[in-house]
This record gives sequence, structure tokens and C-alpha cells, in this order.
Amino acid sequence: FATMTRTTRPDPARPLLFHALALGASVLLAMLIYIQPGAPLAPGLDSSWAYALNYVFQHDLVLGRDIFFTFGPLGFLEHTRALTPGMLATSSWFWFACPVVTAFLLLQLAHTTAPSRWHLLANLVLAVGLVIMLNTNIQRLLLIVYVGVFLHWRNNSLLLLLLMALTSVLALLIKFSNGAVALSLYLPYLAALALRDRQWQQPLIGLLALPVLCVLVWLLVYGHLAGLAGYIHGGLEFSRGSTSAMALNPDNHWP
Repeated sequence: FATMTRTTRPDPARPLLFHALALGASVLLAMLIYIQPGAPLAPGLDSSWAYALNYVFQHDLVLGRDIFFTFGPLGFLEHTRALTPGMLATSSWFWFACPVVTAFLLLQLAHTTAPSRWHLLANLVLAVGLVIMLNTNIQRLLLIVYVGVFLHWRNNSLLLLLLMALTSVLALLIKFSNGAVALSLYLPYLAALALRDRQWQQPLIGLLALPVLCVLVWLLVYGHLAGLAGYIHGGLEFSRGSTSAMALNPDNHWP
């Protein structure tokens, strides 16, 4: 009996060790695949809107009040033109953190879904390969929501649910269509979670976290809420009849 107890008792140090190793591996992966977000500005109209995303942020112009566009106040993060060292530093740290979080969640998912060591090895190889093969920064941001859904389905972590909500909000404030993609996965998941558990506490918290986090991030950017409703309204109007939300369509203009 004593022998059975020693072999079956879970070792609390093993999960902590894996978390530490996964975090270290995620940082190393992020360092290997990191691409500087700043890019030289090529002449021409095709790149002028990308420059404008940086200009409006630097000069405190409010999206949804002063300017209506499919990109939001954090659009400069996806198209950094390095107008100031501070903007470049913010974008650099943000896009370095994204692959760290993405890789960490993928490694956690690989660990929790592996029934044997061989399955774990295969899962880890696939997780690392997925992180390396992602092409753009925004893919890594959206993958946080995707992987978070599978991981949360197994562990019901409220912290993970709030991370998915924050990621959806950040995606929305970078570009309206990015937020639509994230929310199209996050919101149905909340409904599925409520149906599975027959409890509304976590899904309700996850739902209420969206407007709360959106307001907090908007306040952090501008210091006031002017333009937030206009940005949401403008994004919906721009998206009407345009799958890319970028086409120059007369139907997308309103009085």
C-alpha cells in the first residue's frame, strides 16, 4: 500500500517544472521568429494609409470622432512606421509578447492532451512547427483565442477566459475585421460553455469582460471615451457589402 501511495501520488513540482520549461521555450521561440515591426515607408498611395495609422496615433487624432477607418487606434501596431522611438518600442514589445503567449498556450495544450510520452513528443513537435510557420503577427494574436478555446475547454481557467477576451478586444482595436474574426470564435464558445456546464457564471464574466476591457484599453489610449461608439458604428458601416472592409464602395459611405 505504501508503495502504491508513493507511485500514484501526484508530484506538485512536475506541473511547475513543465510551466517553467514551457515559458523558457516560448521566449526562445519568440526570439528566433521575431521580426522587427518597423518598416521603411515606400512611396505611393498604397502605403499612405499605413503611414496615416501612425500619424493619427502620434498626433492624438481620435478614431471614430476625427477619423473613420477600418483600422482602430491600435492599428499602428500592425503597420508600424516608427515615427517615434516610443511607438517602435511599444510595437516591438507587443509583438514579441504575442508569440511568447501563443507558444506557451500551444505547449500547455500539447501537454494536457497527450495520453502518452510519444503523443506528447508528437504534440510538442507540431506545436513548435505551428509557431514557426505562422506568417504574420496578427495570425499569432488570433491564434491565442483559437488555442485558448481548446485549452479552456479542458481546464476552465477564468484567467485564460479573460486572456481570450483581452485578445479579442486588442484585435478589434487594431482592425475591425480582426476583431470580428476573434469574436466570431469567442462568443459562440461562451454559449457552448454555458450549455455544457449548465452554469452562467463564467460565460457571463467572459461576456461582460469584453465591454469593460474595451473601455479600459480605449481610456488607456486616449484618456477619454470619445470616439469609441463612433469606431464601432463606423466599422459596421464599412463592413456592409464588403467582405474585406477595405473596398472603395459607395455603399460604404453614409451621411
